Amino acid sequence: MTHGRTLLNQNVRTGSWILAIILIIIVLSAQYSAAAEPLNLYVVNYPLKYFAERIGGEHVKAVFSTPADVDPAYWNPDVVNVSAFQKADLILLNGAGYAKWVAKVSCYVLNSLTPLCSIS
Repeated sequence: MTHGRTLLNQNVRTGSWILAIILIIIVLSAQYSAAAEPLNLYVVNYPLKYFAERIGGEHVKAVFSTPADVDPAYWNPDVVNVSAFQKADLILLNGAGYAKWVAKVSCYVLNSLTPLCSIS
């Protein structure tokens, strides 16, 4: 059991570093872009929102759209929420199948302006 916890802790630390590096790169590249607007990030749980806001600061706008009374691991977004996720500059997922709805969502772009989303 101890070995399993050690592996889990290593995976969590590795994932945290990867997330931090990605956000730092995004923030640095955003500083040099012509757009003054913050990056639009959508996240699947509160800890990701917290870290994204702390790392990205004023350069990111993190959105956690799960209702307060719903467990994010079991939340199923409607078409409006899925569309908002698809318009984000970056989507931060927890991995390991945490947000079960991600595997059920598919989108087919009919043209460059109109995504048609389907939730199974």
